[in-house]
Order: sequence, then C-alpha cells, then structure tokens
Amino acid sequence: MQAKGDMAYLQSRLNTLIEKEMRSRRIVGLSLALTVGEKTLWQRGYGHADKARNISASAHTLYRAGSISKLFNSVAAMQLVEQGLLDLDAPIQQYLSDFDVKTRFNASSAITTRHLLTHLSGLPSDLIKGMWRDDPDSFHAVLPYLNNTYVANPPNTLSAYSNVAHSVLGLIIESIVKKPYEEYMQALLRDMKMLESAFSSELTGEYAAAAYRRARLADEPGLRDVPAAGLNTSVAELSALLKLINSGGDLFGKRLLRQSSVTHMLSDYSDNAAINLGQRMALGWFFADDIFSPKQPAYRHGGASVNHRAFVVIHPRRQLGVVLLSNSKEAGSVLADIAKQALGLLYEYQTGYSAPLVPPQYPERHRQDMLAPGDMEGYYSTLGGLAHVFMDKQKLKAKIAGKVFSLYQRRPGGLYFLRYRLFGVIPINIRSLAYRGFSVRHLAGETLLISSDTLRRQEVLGKRIHATAISSAWRERLGRYRILNPLQAVDVPSGGLMIENGFLIAYAKTSDGMQLKYVLEPQNDREAIVSGVGRNFGETVDVDFDDDGVETLRFANIVFQKLSP
Repeated sequence: MQAKGDMAYLQSRLNTLIEKEMRSRRIVGLSLALTVGEKTLWQRGYGHADKARNISASAHTLYRAGSISKLFNSVAAMQLVEQGLLDLDAPIQQYLSDFDVKTRFNASSAITTRHLLTHLSGLPSDLIKGMWRDDPDSFHAVLPYLNNTYVANPPNTLSAYSNVAHSVLGLIIESIVKKPYEEYMQALLRDMKMLESAFSSELTGEYAAAAYRRARLADEPGLRDVPAAGLNTSVAELSALLKLINSGGDLFGKRLLRQSSVTHMLSDYSDNAAINLGQRMALGWFFADDIFSPKQPAYRHGGASVNHRAFVVIHPRRQLGVVLLSNSKEAGSVLADIAKQALGLLYEYQTGYSAPLVPPQYPERHRQDMLAPGDMEGYYSTLGGLAHVFMDKQKLKAKIAGKVFSLYQRRPGGLYFLRYRLFGVIPINIRSLAYRGFSVRHLAGETLLISSDTLRRQEVLGKRIHATAISSAWRERLGRYRILNPLQAVDVPSGGLMIENGFLIAYAKTSDGMQLKYVLEPQNDREAIVSGVGRNFGETVDVDFDDDGVETLRFANIVFQKLSP
C-alpha cells in the first residue's frame, strides 16, 4: 500500500501495469488521465498515436471515444430538464411526433426519454447496415428504419444496450433546441472547455490517432450514429466530464448542472426493469459494483469504435476519476482492469488506506436460483447459438457451440460449474469457466439460464425454448446465403439457415473467424424474431423481395439472398 500523497509510487505502479499490458496485448497507443475533484492529478500517453509518422501518444492525442458519447447526452438531457424543455417521463412522441415503431406486445407502455437513457426502451440495439462506412448517412436514417420494424422488448422489461436509442435521443434534442445535434453539443463541449473535442462522423486533425488492429494500421470508417458514439476527444479534455459529475455540476467556476440534477443522474434505475439481475443502471452511467463495494458507489462506462477503445470510471464520494483512451482494438479487454487498479491506487494516494475493492470470491447461489437437475435441463437460445443441458448416465451435461461440458456442484445445493475434457477424456482447465457459476431462474414469465462470476456480476446467458413446428415456407428457405449489401466494418463471407434439434438456426462466420449462431422463432411465414434475452435478441428478421422479385431476408437492414443449390 502506498503512503498518502505518494505520487512517485502511484506513477510507478501504473507505468509498470500499463506498459506490461501494452506489450502482452500488442496495444499501439494509450493515454491516461487521473482526476481528483476539479483538478487533473496526472496525465500521460504511452506508445504511439501514429507509428508511421512516429508521433507519440500524449494526453492531448485525439481518439474516438465511442459510447462515452452517451454520457454527454445525459448531461444535455438534464440541462433541458432544468430549463423546463424536457420531461424524462413523457412519451417521446411529445418531442418526436413521427416516431412510430411497431410492437407485438399488448398494452405496451409508451417509450420515454428516461427509457432511452437507461437502456430500458425495448428498441433494437443497432441498425447495423450503414453504421460504419466511409460515407455514412446522417443518424436521421434511424427513424424510418424504426418505423418499419418492431420493438425487441416491451419498455421496462430488461436492460438491453441500444445505440439506436441514443440516435433517437439525438433527434429529440434537435427537435427541442431547433438546431443540429452536432452544433448544439459543440456548445456544450465549449462550456466544458473541451475545445479540441467534437461530435463528428470522422476523426481528423493534427492530434488524431491512427487506428490499429493486431498492431497493424487498420481502416477506421465513418460513423452514422453520432449521438450514440461520435465523440472525438483526448484524455486531457474528457477528464472535464469526470470533474463535472464529481463536483456536483460545477466546472471551472461555472455551474453547468444543478446538484439535484447530478444526484438524479447518479440514482439507481435498475429496479425499473422486470428482469433485473443486479446490474445497476444510472442515467447513462453504469454502477461499478464490481470495482468498489456498493457502500462506496463508483460509476463506469466503456466506449468503442471499430478499432479505438475507451473507458471512464468515477468515485463521486471521493471525487476521483480515471480516463483511458486507446487506438488499438485489442485494448478493449484490458482498459476496465487498468481503470479498476488505477482507481484503487488513487484512493490510496488520497487517503493512505487500502481501497475498498470488491474481492474476488467463488459465486454463491441466489435465493431465486433453481438448481435441481430437472430445473436445469432443456434447450436455451444463447449468444453462442443453441445450448442443450441434459442428463447422461446420471450426470448433468451441457452442449454449447459443439462442445460437451460436464456440470458439477462444488457443494450440495450450490451453483453449477463447467468442466471440459478434450475428446471426452483429457481434462482442460478453461480459466474463464472455472470461476463462473450457473443456475436457472424464472423471471418475467421466462425461464432463464443465469451466469454469476467472482465479482458478483450476473447476466442472462440464455432463455429456455421449446421446439415448435417450422412451416414449409421457412423450410424452403434453408440453405446458404450471401449478403447483397456487404458491411464495411466486418466481412461475413458465409452464412445461412439450417435446422438443429428441431429449431431454426441462422449461422454465419466472419473473416476474423468468429462463429455466429442464433435461434430464430418464426412469427408467421414472413417474419421471425431472434430468440433470447438481451442485446440483439427479440429483434425481427423480415422476408422481403429485391427489384427482380427474388426473395431476400433482412435483419437490421442487412439484406441476405439464398444461393442456388
């Protein structure tokens, strides 16, 4: 533990940590800023902003901050609330009269701005086609798409991350202020003394970082959904957001938000969700209960473009903040860990005491967990496709992504853990599975497969499903497909429809080797939904026709056409 005010210790520990992670993950450039109150305690860059031009990363290097942009939408929304121009709980049609998304849910409540800010709107996650490309459309293109598709979930059902929701919020802001979103948000950035930062579809300028993937220069296309992820900034300037929130709305001697608005912004809205696993959600921010104990609440948010990565965390009680930005795709998995350790070191620097970090421990069962073998058995729709939990010779097993795992309990009545044997014989220690427990719960009328980890985080892995008759119309669509309007940010050279264990499965493989599988639930002969709970689930696959009358499938405006046998 460091002594109170020992800056040399703080810097040495962080330098060692960051440089080690950059070497092991092949991260090209990274920048860090630490804040205490309204002051920047320390900031610096590591590696390169642009290797080809031999430009080092610095605190003033500009990166794409991705979804950190959403936190500025929360500030803008609360300012409009203070001015009496926005009611967070009014139907969004009050501000956006031509919003008319379809729904399959009876008596579904109205979507509000609060729903948009807390990812409880039920709107689809992404309009994937056109989100990233060299000549992106305006984010206004999201509205006609939404008006021709369905909500994925009823509002207030579950927290499902949505970029589309923040593009809608951008339209609401424009409607209220009678100015283009980018122009209005630029004024907010000026008020925050973020003079080199901007909301823009592209990253340009003298201080702009290049983009890297596997330490090689990579394409970084333009962005359509500017309100969701269009902020370009540096750690030196992004730290102003942390100072604003940690100081209760006052920044550089100017009050930009009332203290009551900041309190409102940092309140817990997770109980609004019918399916709530303890992932606490504030207004834009996520509670960081996996970093500090809930009695010392911290808040976090990550961000990503195609290749740039970002992470911020604040501890308002101590007025501490950490900003991390990187120009390497591989940085995404390590920024959160660096931020956690940096926040702990900041706490020690300020107080001279050990930080109250959440200690890892084996996950324990929840009072709602169902753990009898009969409760666990069944088919589940998951991000990895169709999963099957079954009894084999009086032992519980799970087949996931083509691999068969044994399920065992460390103690009677406890959570299940996975064990894998290569060829069914050789034990393999898969570290990420060894400390992750599994159970089943009934929530909001669904039977859900739940995962719990060593930091007390829980998530829905899948929803139990039952095979139903697949109509001849959908059976005739089985086979391989090609994308008629290819994506720029990701190449999907192969994919199609098949039947597996009586379920309709959509599958694909990206050029990076990522295997994608989703269970589809036909609603009729022309529509199916992606079965499951969470991001991208519940969204609609439509049957359409091209200009020659040839049948196609459409998902998030990606158009698929069946290949000839």
